Amino acid sequence: MKKLILILYVIYLTLPSFGQERALSDVFPYLDTRQKTAVFSKDGLALSSKEGKLFLSPVSAGLNMTEGISRRNYPYVTEYLIVLPFKGIRLVDIYNALGRIRDLKGRLYHSATKNQDIPLFEDATRIMSDKKTTPVPDPDKVLVMPKSETIFIRLKDSNFGSSYYRAEILTSQDSIICTLTNFRSLNFFFVPVIRENNFSAQLYVEPVSEGILIYSIAGTNVSDFVAKYVDMNSAIKKRLDVLDAWIVDGIK
Repeated sequence: MKKLILILYVIYLTLPSFGQERALSDVFPYLDTRQKTAVFSKDGLALSSKEGKLFLSPVSAGLNMTEGISRRNYPYVTEYLIVLPFKGIRLVDIYNALGRIRDLKGRLYHSATKNQDIPLFEDATRIMSDKKTTPVPDPDKVLVMPKSETIFIRLKDSNFGSSYYRAEILTSQDSIICTLTNFRSLNFFFVPVIRENNFSAQLYVEPVSEGILIYSIAGTNVSDFVAKYVDMNSAIKKRLDVLDAWIVDGIK
């Protein structure tokens, strides 16, 4: 009986440590004061390959979400980290927000060349597979998240026309990771700009004690000729901004 009481007492003492939300400093323990301040600002913390070595990868058991991008040795890499002051948001609510692909349609970005805000994606829809591009509707909301899922997406990009992506989603009890890869070339006026599987983006979302943490990293490889005329870091950042805004609006 004494042993049972002792075991129950130990369980009681350790229960608060389970299921508790982490803080930003737990997920990204190596940020300096300036970077932490930026993370909590409305613009967040943005880094690009122009600043040198990157890869802020969040600390989590068995997780190295930047490995795929670093292994590819992309010459153009952009990272973005922000904590949004939303409390009481369940992870399943974030998962359901990620499922509303059609809500990407019409989201605006500022075009420097046109000096106005224009839709980045003129259309957005799920499709059946990488072989069959027939549109399919977004699913209804769920109460229980699957452990893993692969979906296929077609976006009508303002710069690259119809672009096709494979999204692989992994969920755990405290976070969601979504990896996005183009399975067809991205073209500019019918000229391939980014070849098949040469663009990768990853989103990491976790409710933390300060709010909702969103970390995104994207990298790509383009020819030197294209790089002369297109600011690839800026192009990537605009797309990450739109993806993050899409998540935010979905969980509000």
